[in-house]
Amino acid sequence: MKAIIPIGSPIKVFETAVTTILRTAETYTDNILILYPPFTSPYVKDIIEFLSQITSLKIEIKQIDYRIKDEEIDKILSEADLLIPSASSVIYIIKLVERATKLGIKIDHIMFPFGAWYTLYYPFIPRFIVPFLSGKKETKHIVNYEKANKSIDHWLKGRELSKIIAKISLEFNAKENKNYSINDEVNICIGEDLKLKDDNNCLIKLNKKGLFLNDVKTTPKEILEKTFHDTESLPFILGFYNIKAKIDEKEYDIRELLRKFRGIVIDTNLIYNGIVFYPDIQTYLPYCAYIEIANNKSSFKKTKTKQIANDLAWIYVQELMNRSTIIPTPVFFCDAIIPMIDPLLIKDTLILTSDQSALNHWKNVITNATVGQLVLEEEKDFNDLSFSFLLLYWILKEYNK
Repeated sequence: MKAIIPIGSPIKVFETAVTTILRTAETYTDNILILYPPFTSPYVKDIIEFLSQITSLKIEIKQIDYRIKDEEIDKILSEADLLIPSASSVIYIIKLVERATKLGIKIDHIMFPFGAWYTLYYPFIPRFIVPFLSGKKETKHIVNYEKANKSIDHWLKGRELSKIIAKISLEFNAKENKNYSINDEVNICIGEDLKLKDDNNCLIKLNKKGLFLNDVKTTPKEILEKTFHDTESLPFILGFYNIKAKIDEKEYDIRELLRKFRGIVIDTNLIYNGIVFYPDIQTYLPYCAYIEIANNKSSFKKTKTKQIANDLAWIYVQELMNRSTIIPTPVFFCDAIIPMIDPLLIKDTLILTSDQSALNHWKNVITNATVGQLVLEEEKDFNDLSFSFLLLYWILKEYNK
C-alpha cells in the first residue's frame, strides 16, 4: 500500500505535516510520498530531520505547484492506494480530492489539535487528539519512544509546559495499541498506583462523558480535595475552567474577542487562572508579572497546594515568555505598574483581572486599552479537559513521591 500526503497548510506547516505522516505510517502504511509546494521548502528539511531522529521511516518527497495539470496529478495518484490531504492548503486539497475520487482512490482525513493543544504535534500529543475520520482499530508503533523523549528538549526548546505534556503523551502512546477515529470512545485512566493506564481499573478517569473518581462522576475540585485535602487555586491553575471576560456587564469567551482586540495583557492572577492554555491568543506579558511569579516560586509555601500552584505558575510564565510580546516595566507589583505602562504599548488590547480593587482602579486610569473582569466557567470541552487531566496526572506523580 502507498499513501500520498500533500503538505502546505496555511497554519502550522511543520506541525500538521509531521502529525499526518506519523499517524498515516502507524495506521496505514510507511510507504509514503510527500507532495510539497515551493513555499514549504524551508520546512521540508526540518520535517525530514525530525522524522529521522525518532523513526526509521524513509519517505519520498516531490515538489508540485498550483499550476499542476490534471494529467500529472492522475499519474502521481495512480501509483498510490490512499490520499490523506488534511495537511495541505485548500487549492491542493480541491485538486487532489477531485482527481482521487474520479480514480477511485481511498481518501481519509485527520483531525488536528486545537485549544490547549494548538501548538503541539504528534507524537508529543496523545493519539486520540489526532484521530482519523475512519482508519484501523489498532496501530503499529513506528515511533522510537526513547529517542522521541530525548528529542523533546531540542524541538520544544524553552516551552516548559509543552515538555511536560509531551513526555506524558509519549508515555501514553507507548502503552496504548488502540488507534482512534473521530467517533471512538476515549478513556484516560490514572490507576491506584498513580500510573497512566489504558484499561478500566481507574482511580481517576476521564472520558467524553466527564470526570470520574472511583467510577463516580465528579468535579475537578472534588478530585483535588480527595487527593490533596485542600485545593486553593489548583482547579483553576490546572485549566479545568474556561476563561471568560466580563465587559460592560456582558460575558464573552475570550476567543470571541480576538477580532476586537490586538491581544490580552497578562495580569499575574491571569497566569494563576490558566491563560497559558490559550496558545492561539496573542498575549502581552508585563515584566512585573514575571517578577511576581519568580518571587512566589522562591517564597516559603505554607501548604503543598500553594507550592504546586507557584511551581506551575513558574512553568507557565516560562512558556508564556516563549510566545508572548514582553512589555518592559519597573520591578514592582503589577497592580501598581500596569496603569503606568506606556499607553502605545497596550493600545487596543484587553486587560483582564479578577482583583476587584485593581479592576476598579484600572478602569478609571487606563484609557488606551479595555479593562475587563476575569470570569471562570467550568470547562466542558473534552480535548481541553484531557490536557488538564494529563497535567493533573503529572502533579499527582511529581508531588506524591
